[in-house]
Amino acid sequence: MKRLSLSVISVGMAAVGTAWAGQPVPKSYAENLRRSPVEQVCRASEGLIAAQKEGGWSWQRGDAREAPSISGVVAAALAATSARCDATAAVVRYAEAAIVRHQKGEFLYDPDVEALVGAADLTGDPRYREVAKEAFDRRYAGASGEEIVERWFMLKRDRRLIGYDAASAIRAALAVGEREKAEDIAAAAVKSGGRWVEGWDPRGFLTTSRGALLEALSRLGTRRFAGFQKDLADHLILTQGSDGSWEGRNTQATAFAVRGLNAYGSEAALTSAQLGARWLRLTQLQDGSWATFNDLLPEPFVGEVVHEVTAEVVLALR
Repeated sequence: MKRLSLSVISVGMAAVGTAWAGQPVPKSYAENLRRSPVEQVCRASEGLIAAQKEGGWSWQRGDAREAPSISGVVAAALAATSARCDATAAVVRYAEAAIVRHQKGEFLYDPDVEALVGAADLTGDPRYREVAKEAFDRRYAGASGEEIVERWFMLKRDRRLIGYDAASAIRAALAVGEREKAEDIAAAAVKSGGRWVEGWDPRGFLTTSRGALLEALSRLGTRRFAGFQKDLADHLILTQGSDGSWEGRNTQATAFAVRGLNAYGSEAALTSAQLGARWLRLTQLQDGSWATFNDLLPEPFVGEVVHEVTAEVVLALR
């Protein structure tokens, strides 16, 4: 499956010049056009490393309390980009803290499983992969894909996030070598699509779910879900804004749409992903982070700075 390269994104960015969706680009954002994609990713990584609190991260910039539910997302992004932007020390701090949580009997999240495998790949320490597999089994052993998905329907406050949850579980399963379980979860998520994938959501949850699941299904590398994947890709392409973003300049939704379309890899999908990546690159804040939404107004007149969102953009642009 083809993937949009950083060099292609660079060419697309050069074409933007000093205009964006027919509007002048403010000077503070125009600086982003002069940076390479690698430089932008590394600036974001440096900011995330600096924001680490012991082994994890808080929900948003300025929070004092650690948020375990998002720490794995951040650590997975740092591990994935560490070859270019050295984040080994931060990833190890996270992994050691995750082991302690696991040993206390806590349920680690799916992104924790991915992040621990990333830490194992980065350092060669087999403990991290072993704990990742144990944590995955603690969550899902003995349950079928349908049982797992039905559990989410019972527990979730918003079923529009089912696709996002399924994608996280599929990626975690693939990370620990549980391909059969990954396909089982994928099949259940696709089968239940009529219950969560239709409609529109102003908060961007559906676009996030569509993009996340498209990426996960594409990573499975099977034609089994080809029709559903095409529907997801077509919907994302058709709902993209003229500025390249999704859901009215929603950063998280745009990041997942870019990830999904890149993984899908058709010509139309890659063209759409390039436009989305251009918007993401343009809207990076001066400290290297991303806000939850951005209308190109001067800082601080942007959305909240949530560490999870910055990490998701890093994964979209790496």
